[in-house]
Amino acid sequence: MQKIVIVNFKAYVSGKKAVELARSLKTKKVNLMIAVQNVDLYRISSLNIKVLAQHVDNIDIGAFTGKVLAEGIKQSNAYGVLLNHSEDRLNFNVLKKTVKKCKEVSLKTIVCCANLFEAKKILKLNVDYLAFEVPELIGTGRSISRVKPESVRKFVKIVGKKSVPLCGAGVTTNEDYKQALKLGCKGVLLASGIVKARNAGKALKELIS
Repeated sequence: MQKIVIVNFKAYVSGKKAVELARSLKTKKVNLMIAVQNVDLYRISSLNIKVLAQHVDNIDIGAFTGKVLAEGIKQSNAYGVLLNHSEDRLNFNVLKKTVKKCKEVSLKTIVCCANLFEAKKILKLNVDYLAFEVPELIGTGRSISRVKPESVRKFVKIVGKKSVPLCGAGVTTNEDYKQALKLGCKGVLLASGIVKARNAGKALKELIS
């Protein structure tokens, strides 16, 4: 399996800047996915990059003003949805229904967990990718793979073949990336270390080299 790298744009960029940033990150070395603002899904998907929505609501077609429809996300050429990030946590019952809704419209589910207990619980939902992110390390430059290697190793063992194990939080260097892979993860989640870099394309290239 080709290694997976997910770059979360969060709300750092949108519109033309998001397109320019996405274009600078294109690579064939890894299976690249980019989580973007929902309004940017269609335009960035035109670059032949797998795009992820940062949010979707568990609703059916109907009178739900202000909610995000899974069918609309799918029709915007999204590959999948990033769910339960520490900045957008979901009640477990809501998460369960949202994952089910995504499956109904053939959207891949990339679901974050904050600890090993939560990982075990979320695995029961048959998510496509499970990402271990320790909230207090996000954006710190202190990588989960180097600060909490034993936890990552346990996480990978828990996941087994039930999902695709990923990890994130503080991953900013090639050493962080290689350590995550060495511990058994199939890829990593990145954000500020790449998105806020002076030269994002160069930063990503160096990280995955």
